[in-house]
Amino acid sequence: MANTFEHERIAMIKPEVVDQVLGAGHYERWQKIQDAFIEEQTRAYKNEERFSSAWAKNVRTQLQADLAFAERIHDDYLALLERISARGTATVTEGEKILDVFVLAISVLTSVNDVLDDMFALGIVSLSSGRWSPLVWRSMPEHSHHFSRSCNRSWKRRNGRPTRRTCS
Repeated sequence: MANTFEHERIAMIKPEVVDQVLGAGHYERWQKIQDAFIEEQTRAYKNEERFSSAWAKNVRTQLQADLAFAERIHDDYLALLERISARGTATVTEGEKILDVFVLAISVLTSVNDVLDDMFALGIVSLSSGRWSPLVWRSMPEHSHHFSRSCNRSWKRRNGRPTRRTCS
């Protein structure tokens, strides 16, 4: 999420100078990319909260690394836009490279957020944290027999190995 300092940095950027140096419409393109970044950054913060349990440490660590990478590139591009606004010159290829990497970083963050949102929607967070959701449990085919009254839950031996009897 953009803080006050970041808002001040963005306010110092001169769109007309950026478009003059990097090409017409570039600042507008940047704003759209930045909007996508802020949306994914917000989703990432929400997923950090959702996956705050100890079991999700690795998931959360990877999310934080992907988010930190995208934030660093965002800062780099803001610095480039500030230099362009102040000096009126820049290396166009440098700007293009940074922006291309930024778009890829946002794409990675979007994919990670999509997976984590799906895990949350499926109840994997509650399953893994020890809070078994009956709705999710029941929807899993291998566990649906636990809710069937006609199911015989006893074990029987088949070919020398214990096997769960099938439910009728």
